[in-house]
Amino acid sequence: ARCEPPAWPSKNDVLSEVSLRQVHEKVERSTSTSAPSPGAGAATSIAAAGSRHTVVSRTRNVQHEDSGSDLAALCAEAATEAIGDLGTYWVNSVRPFALKGSPYLRPPVAGSITRLAMERREDGGGVAGHEGEGGAATTLRTRASLLAEHDRSVCEFEFRCGVAGAVADGQDTVVFEGTAWCIATKLGPKLEPAVVPPVPLGEEEREESTLRYKALKQRPKIAVVKEACAEASGGASARLLSLTLNDTPSLGDEQLASALSRSGTGQKFTIPVQDVCGDAGPVVAEALRMARGLATAAARTSDGSVASFEAELLPMVPHASVKLFGRASGGEGDEGLVVFVTGWLGDKPVLRLRARMLA
Repeated sequence: ARCEPPAWPSKNDVLSEVSLRQVHEKVERSTSTSAPSPGAGAATSIAAAGSRHTVVSRTRNVQHEDSGSDLAALCAEAATEAIGDLGTYWVNSVRPFALKGSPYLRPPVAGSITRLAMERREDGGGVAGHEGEGGAATTLRTRASLLAEHDRSVCEFEFRCGVAGAVADGQDTVVFEGTAWCIATKLGPKLEPAVVPPVPLGEEEREESTLRYKALKQRPKIAVVKEACAEASGGASARLLSLTLNDTPSLGDEQLASALSRSGTGQKFTIPVQDVCGDAGPVVAEALRMARGLATAAARTSDGSVASFEAELLPMVPHASVKLFGRASGGEGDEGLVVFVTGWLGDKPVLRLRARMLA
């Protein structure tokens, strides 16, 4: 389903910083039902927040030819692009309406993924686990949705990646699904964090999101792989962030594009600034391809396909050369083969990835 253009109020509708925050923190109620919130599920594409309707989902379509390509890598790359797009949109969405004294009266900021987790669906309709067997071209559709904001510093997203129209009724067959966490980073060589706008949630949704955030902070750090103990090596680079506007641009889209100093053709824009956080999708995708290669070489899986993975990321500038080092490790119990891949930018581990392979 395509998102309808958001309805944006005029700047005069926002009278103070207090009312500006209310626009984001209070969900407008009708006479009988409350307006949908971002946490209402994949079917919800618009969240009503005060007098302003805000798009809270993004969709990416990728042409996929099943000829030796890695489905997990393609889905992960599409997910990071969609989340980077939606995250950048959200953390800047207040700028056209911010008044003096507001924390959002600031230069543009970029959305940067700090953690990404993806799992293969067991009911993938026969698509899962058959990468590289050949076949007709298909369209992979990835949809990312905004769920919540935490501590005014982190946005939470969910995403699903599937084959478009793969079942009889024309619905997508979901192959992978997962969650992601994104911060806002200022422009500049240090890529410093910035405040993110609040997300309107109901009491129950807020409690559930708080539990998820608490569990996230309790997760142990993923082990790093150094060059000396690596079984495979490679490299990749982040690319420029992009923002895809609605098919019918609204006033809000135009204001946002202007505020971000974006340039481009059609409805897709990229930030032409050098000191900006990049999209780490290509780095994550190459790390997953390396994991698949290590699993296949270890002869511990049928085809080296990824069952699930989680990754920790630090902000990285576009085009910076990231060195990748990976190694395979025996899983615990019935977990199967586990592969660790670390991306190094100088002496800093900007990517820590742990992938569990299919048995």
